[in-house]
Amino acid sequence: MARRRSVLVTGASAGIGHALVLRLDKMGFRVFGTVRRPPDAEALERATGGNVRPVLMDITVPETVAAAKLEVAACVETDGLHALVNNAGAIYGGPAEFQDLDVVRQQLEINLIGHIAVTQAFLPLLRMGRGRIINVGSGHRFAPAPFVAAYCASKSGLGAFSDALRMELMQWGISVVMVDPGATDTPMWDKSLPRTEAHFQQLPAEAQALYHDAFYRTGRFFERLRRHGTSPERAARVIARAVAARRPRRLYLSGTDTLVGYLGYTFLPRSLYHRLLARLAGVGQATGVGPGAGPTGRTR
Repeated sequence: MARRRSVLVTGASAGIGHALVLRLDKMGFRVFGTVRRPPDAEALERATGGNVRPVLMDITVPETVAAAKLEVAACVETDGLHALVNNAGAIYGGPAEFQDLDVVRQQLEINLIGHIAVTQAFLPLLRMGRGRIINVGSGHRFAPAPFVAAYCASKSGLGAFSDALRMELMQWGISVVMVDPGATDTPMWDKSLPRTEAHFQQLPAEAQALYHDAFYRTGRFFERLRRHGTSPERAARVIARAVAARRPRRLYLSGTDTLVGYLGYTFLPRSLYHRLLARLAGVGQATGVGPGAGPTGRTR
């Protein structure tokens, strides 16, 4: 009898992670979905009829990562893990010149260091199951945007980490995959956009005077991205393909905007490409734009 392959997905309470655990469950995988709060665990159990096992874990808290490893290890035993999907993430926006360094550190802790910690913890189970690691990046790896510099840095860092890790793990046949979704319309935006504007309003008067117009233009650019963004289910389908593939590719792209960004990043002169991105985001245009909202969000 064939063993049932097990997959661990971080950030499963909402958005792409939630859509992914539902899809993987229907595909016949045994799925563990990490959430940070007991109410989210209960909601995940209800949504999946108890088929998906919620695991309480905050990727930035080492004690919860260690406890989650023990819980999953007890369930999978000698079969190990077929896949680890590092999906949890956050966006904290603001002018890079004035963004609080504690916020920058938190951004890197969630989007980069936390994933490294989870990967370290679960690699023995992945080695046991000859599994694969799937890191969820962002189209902003190829198309950076103003006022989310720390976010772009964290996702680019995750890509570089994945490339180096891939070489280290080749000897055990463990694949390391990057999946880069484009703009995705999730409930995260409902909290993220107003919160970012509130943070901007708390900056010193000097910062607001320097960046007011560009900040609000970029906010409207992000609002357009949201309106035209793809569904979490579309991104989940792409990640699920990487989970199920016999030989997964190094890179998967999800969304037309990510594909366009990747092509521009690959083929256009970098100075021209960045000027085009700046114009698209509204940076450097004429003043006079009223309040809108700037970018940010969090699901871990």
